[in-house]
Amino acid sequence: MGLYRIGIDGKATPIEALEPKDEKSLEHLLEQNPEMIFEDELIMVLGRQVNTVYGTTVDILGLDASGNVVIIELKKGLTPREVITQILEYGVWAEKELRYDELNRIAHEKGKLKDEQSLMQAYREFFQDEAEENPEFNADQRLVILAKEIDEKIEDMARYLGAREVDIYCVKYSYFKGEDDKNYFHVEKVVPKEKEEIKSVVRSEHKDFYLHFFGDLLNKLKAVRPDITTRTASSSRWCSIPVGISGVHLEWHIKGSHPNLELWLCLDMERSTKEENEKLFHYFKRLEGELRSELGQDLQFLYPWGTKWARIYKNKPFSKNNELEIDDVKNWGIEMMLKFYDSFKPRLPATL
Repeated sequence: MGLYRIGIDGKATPIEALEPKDEKSLEHLLEQNPEMIFEDELIMVLGRQVNTVYGTTVDILGLDASGNVVIIELKKGLTPREVITQILEYGVWAEKELRYDELNRIAHEKGKLKDEQSLMQAYREFFQDEAEENPEFNADQRLVILAKEIDEKIEDMARYLGAREVDIYCVKYSYFKGEDDKNYFHVEKVVPKEKEEIKSVVRSEHKDFYLHFFGDLLNKLKAVRPDITTRTASSSRWCSIPVGISGVHLEWHIKGSHPNLELWLCLDMERSTKEENEKLFHYFKRLEGELRSELGQDLQFLYPWGTKWARIYKNKPFSKNNELEIDDVKNWGIEMMLKFYDSFKPRLPATL
C-alpha cells in the first residue's frame, strides 16, 4: 500500500517506504504501542518472545480489557499453511496452559510486574475504568497475524476460521519516512472486514447461550448455597468455582459441537508444576472408593490433562435444542457441583 504527499499544486508525491531495522525493532515498537493493531483499544503486554510447551516462541503476548489473551505474531518468511498452523498452535497452547497463575508467572518473568505486584493488581491499574470487576482471564484467545503483505491464501483461511468463531485477525503494516524526517507506521486490518464483524454478532449466539446457561447455574447455586461463590457468568465455555487454594478449582465446562453438547463437572488441578498436580491427582485416586461411596457414582480420572494438569470429572450429554434436556442438565449440574464441593474441598491437603 502506498502513502502520498499532496502538494500545493495538487501533485501526489510518494513517501518513501522503509523496512524496520530488524524484527526485534518491530517487536519493540508493537510492545510499546499494541493499540495500533486494535485501533486504540488498550492491550496490556505481558511479554515478548514467550516460550511455549511446543518449543516455539510467541512474539508478543498480552491481555485485553476483558482478560482475554492476545497473541501477536509477525509473519516471517513462512508459507500460508505454516503461518496459519503456527498461530493456531499458539491459540491451542494458550487455551490449555495459560490460566491465571501461568499468566502471572510470565508477566513476572518478563519484568512486567513490580516486585510483589500481582497480575490482577497490574490489570486493574492498567485498564482502570475499563477493567472488569471479576475478569475471567483467558476466557478467549485473540490471534493476530501481522505482515507487510497478507497473501490470498492466508486471508481465505483466516476468514474460514473467523466464520467458525476463531477470533483471528490479519493485519498489514507499512513503515514510512516523512519529509519531516520522522518515521510513520500504518496498519490496515484485512481480516475481519467491517461486514464480517457485523456477521460475528450473529455468530455470538453460542456465547450468548454460555452466558445465560452459566448465569442461570450460578443464580441457582447462590440461592441454595450463597457461601460458595460471588462470581458472575461470562460468555466462555466454562465457569470455575474457587475452592480456596491457588491452582485448584471446580468447574462447569460445556463440550461438544452445537447442538449436541455435554456438561462436564470437574475438579481441575492446575498448580504451577507437573509434580504438584501429579501428587494431588494420585492423592485423590487413592480416595476413589471413598469418593464413589459418598457421591453415589463413579468418577473419571484424567492425568495428564494438557501437558501438566489433572482432572477428575463427571459428564452428562444434552441437546441445545431441547428445553427439557437443558433444564435437566442444569439441575444435574447444581446437584453435582454441591456434591463435588462438599466432598473435595474438605479433603484438599492443608499443605498445598
